[in-house]
Amino acid sequence: DIYYLEKIVTCEAAYSDIQTKQLMMLVVLNRVKSPLFPNTVYEVITQKSGKTYQFSVCRPGYSWYYTEPNEDSKKAFDELWDTLYDYSCGALYFESYPSKEQADDTWFGTLEYLYEHEGVRYYK
Repeated sequence: DIYYLEKIVTCEAAYSDIQTKQLMMLVVLNRVKSPLFPNTVYEVITQKSGKTYQFSVCRPGYSWYYTEPNEDSKKAFDELWDTLYDYSCGALYFESYPSKEQADDTWFGTLEYLYEHEGVRYYK
């Protein structure tokens, strides 16, 4: 599970700060706890609804298949594990780098907006 958490944030946020990586890890962990999603880290990350992947980096041929966790992602997990605290406000979704107008005009606009950090918007 740790490997998959570090891998997904390396794929999704390789150049983002530690907090962004931790927030994305928390989204995955919150989904594992939610009855709306599968109950393992791997299944949450690779979940597909029809032709839509929950994490676009998991589409065939995308970065999930050839990326290994980087040191920043490992550090993000280690620091998150040390705190054992969900400071994501229960976030279940994130949208990377949209404009506010784009976010409001998409499916994300139907969710409860929580906050934005480093250009990533978080929802539940």
